Amino acid sequence: MIRPALAEDLEPLTDMMMRFTEESDLPLTYDREKIREVAWRTILSDEAILLVHDSEGMLTGMVTGFVDDEFSIEPCAYINKFYIDKEFRGVGVSRALIRAFDEECKKRGIVVSFASSTAGMGERNEKLYVHLFEKCGYTTLGRVMIKGLKDG
Repeated sequence: MIRPALAEDLEPLTDMMMRFTEESDLPLTYDREKIREVAWRTILSDEAILLVHDSEGMLTGMVTGFVDDEFSIEPCAYINKFYIDKEFRGVGVSRALIRAFDEECKKRGIVVSFASSTAGMGERNEKLYVHLFEKCGYTTLGRVMIKGLKDG
């Protein structure tokens, strides 16, 4: 079942976000407490969309995004995190979460949704991600670029 995240989802959602970051190729160190704070703010925010896949009381996937009309008259949505537990990949959970995100956007009057959470996923996973979103009606607009600044 796809549903909005609730306050009681905070700890399992934090666990899921930790798994998301641990699978990342980004050269960053993640802090569980910061992730927990971000999850909590996202749950409480009116400008955020945080949907979870609940499989019999266990969170197995999530999509988070935020709403913004900073540069345009029409509001836009930006998916900034998307994660499915490994054992639930390839069985339709991803498409269901994307469709639910799109429906929530429509309810809020959002006219464009951007999906740019490919950063740090690695080339193979990025291709799978792009293919998934294309199957859900998204088109490629550009690429996410990264530059490490610590050593150079």
